[in-house]
Formats: sequence, C-alpha cells, structure tokens
Amino acid sequence: MAFESTTFSYSGLDYAKRFFETNGVTGSLPSLAYDDSDALSTELMDPLLKIGIIQTKSDEGFEERKPQVAIKLSQPKMITTKRGVRGRAKGRILVNGQSANFVVVGAADFATKIGKVCNQFKGPE
Repeated sequence: MAFESTTFSYSGLDYAKRFFETNGVTGSLPSLAYDDSDALSTELMDPLLKIGIIQTKSDEGFEERKPQVAIKLSQPKMITTKRGVRGRAKGRILVNGQSANFVVVGAADFATKIGKVCNQFKGPE
C-alpha cells in the first residue's frame, strides 16, 4: 500500500535520545523523512506500507507468542549513491526538531487493507 509521508525521528525515541546525549550530542536530532509531494523524496524512494500477521512458534526456535498484526515500511527501490554504491535509501535526513514518528496513509485504503488482514486471520465462521 502506498503512503503519503512518514517521519522517523530519533528525538521521539527515549533510548536513542539518551544515547546521543550521553555521547555529547546536543540540539535537534535528525529525522528520516519521506513526502510523496517532494521530488527528491520520490527520486530516492518508492516506499510501501505492508500489513500482515506474524506469529512466532516454539518449533521455529522462538518463544511462542500469540498472533499479532504487523505494519512494516518497505523500500524496494534501488539507487546508486554519490559514492557509486547500489543500495536502498531509507529516507531523506532532515534536522527539523520534530520528535514525532508517524506514517500518513489514506484512511479508506488503510481500513480496507487492515480489514482484509483481520478477516483472513479470523478464518471462516
């Protein structure tokens, strides 16, 4: 599912914030950002929001857990960096002082997708 924008800010994560402060970093911390109305963002990335069910089982070598709905940002687009290395951009680095972490998606599209995932997990009645 395509989405409009996202911001992932180190300022919004207490552990990361303490790590930076302990290591002498002061001031605004950077964010990774994507905005589908920004030409540079769309040149670097073509991200997707994936929604599904995960369930770990002891026979797979993990501690067994109940099924959970998972939401994952995926960035399949490959680019060549300024150093000539092929890779996937994770977002534009911005120092904007925001401490929010969010993804902006179309409500109807998201509701439809999450409904399908939940119905699929629920199974037949």
